Amino acid sequence: IEECAEALARRSDVLRPETCIWFCAFAVYQAGDEVGDVGPPVDEQLAMDPFGRVIAHLRCAKEDSAWRGMTVIHTSRAEVYDRLWCVYEIVQAQRLSVPITVACSESYFEASCDRLMDALQVNTKQAQCYSRSDRRMITRQVRWMGGFRALDSVIFKFRMEMLCGLAHERGRTRALQEDFATAASTLHSLEKSARLRRQRAVGGVSL
Repeated sequence: IEECAEALARRSDVLRPETCIWFCAFAVYQAGDEVGDVGPPVDEQLAMDPFGRVIAHLRCAKEDSAWRGMTVIHTSRAEVYDRLWCVYEIVQAQRLSVPITVACSESYFEASCDRLMDALQVNTKQAQCYSRSDRRMITRQVRWMGGFRALDSVIFKFRMEMLCGLAHERGRTRALQEDFATAASTLHSLEKSARLRRQRAVGGVSL
């Protein structure tokens, strides 16, 4: 929680004091499956698509003084994209053209500087969720949007831009210059590969 709060505080450029924040981690009442609990079971809650509906609302909401979009928070405690439902949220935001920004805690930034390429890489195809039917549904969504590898390249770019910006703010760009050059080259290759796969997948199924 502390790292989440710290990460959000760093994004005061887009997250103003009047901005309402909805945390996807609190969207589902997890105790609903317990014997004797009065709450709805998890499956019934997920059937209502709380994540997708909130993201769709961001697209439909009228303009006001507050920033509207999705912020993906990175902390040193867990890899956000190990959870398939987080992958689903990114796919939905992309599909609906909802603005996406990223934020991280200081601990995440420091750990990433020591292993920049490892921190940028992600394998969304390995993400997990409890239900097999949920996995099948999310996998269909990802494939429809270009496949897991294309999504990996998008996330790679998000993270690289975030860490590059933080390094610049802290005067550490020169120290990480070689690593960022390698990252930029890797991103170019990932994006090129994703484009080729999309072209080959026209009329077929992306992997």
